[in-house]
Amino acid sequence: MKEFIVPTLRAWEEVPRLAIDCFPWPEYRESIHTSVKLMQSETALLVRFETDERPLLAEKTADHSRVCEDSCMEFFFRTENTLKYINIEVNPLGTVYADFDHKPIAVDAKRLSLVSTITPEHWILQYEVPFSLIVAYFGHVGDCLYANFYKCGDKTVHPHYACWNPVGGEKPNFHQPQSFGKLILR
Repeated sequence: MKEFIVPTLRAWEEVPRLAIDCFPWPEYRESIHTSVKLMQSETALLVRFETDERPLLAEKTADHSRVCEDSCMEFFFRTENTLKYINIEVNPLGTVYADFDHKPIAVDAKRLSLVSTITPEHWILQYEVPFSLIVAYFGHVGDCLYANFYKCGDKTVHPHYACWNPVGGEKPNFHQPQSFGKLILR
């Protein structure tokens, strides 16, 4: 299990990158480089993804639609002592799919202070997960979260599935909370 100590607020340039470079299903391996950076403030977990995927697919415009079919970056997390988790998926348009225990929750780009930026070389996705959201669903935040980060695109030109912490199984399935890595909050 991978572990990462989440630093407190600082410049993004000072935060280490976590590579989303595990391709558990070889037939869906692509030469796409994706990373995520994390830091924490007093009120939120700040998340910043970056990928060089090209071409990007961005068709879903309604929140809670299947953004995983587009170019998509995902963050799944849970607290200790449970396998229930929150799942946040976002496409390049900033369209959000979010659920808790497979039931949609009221999370959108505004609540996450989400910014999606597309440059000629990269797609950069940045947002905040308020600790109040975590408390609302888990009752507390605690000293660590168990999480995984994903890069996928079910219906892109080159379908792909990558993760930070390895997952298993015969076919693509990121919904494996027992395979989450550890994010240490101090």
